[in-house]
Amino acid sequence: MIRRDFLKLSVAAAPGMALVLHACHSPAGTAQEALAQPESLFGIMDKTELQAIGKAFLAATPTTKDALQTQILGKPVTNGTPLTELSNQIAATVKQDFSAGRTIVLNGWVLSLTEARQCALHTLLYQ
Repeated sequence: MIRRDFLKLSVAAAPGMALVLHACHSPAGTAQEALAQPESLFGIMDKTELQAIGKAFLAATPTTKDALQTQILGKPVTNGTPLTELSNQIAATVKQDFSAGRTIVLNGWVLSLTEARQCALHTLLYQ
């Protein structure tokens, strides 16, 4: 295959793959569920791996559901917050974590602190 053809095919397939990966997890219905769904990780790991990371984080940093919910965005979140806005805020916080070097290595994965907290909350909510 010619490299140019491969690149064209890859670019054409990307939106379709994004839709498939996005459909692989159930959408959040509440703010608490949205906080517990690390969207940036759903495309690259399954629920078992997410929960293993969450357990590793909780073993290193014992905490509660309420504390994690507040720590994920640095402020309390109410169910009145639109879920798309909440998702955008989480994505921005993850990006800021990486930019500021707020990362942690758990089970061989380099994660932002926000992603690790989301995995921990996911583990507490869906055990």
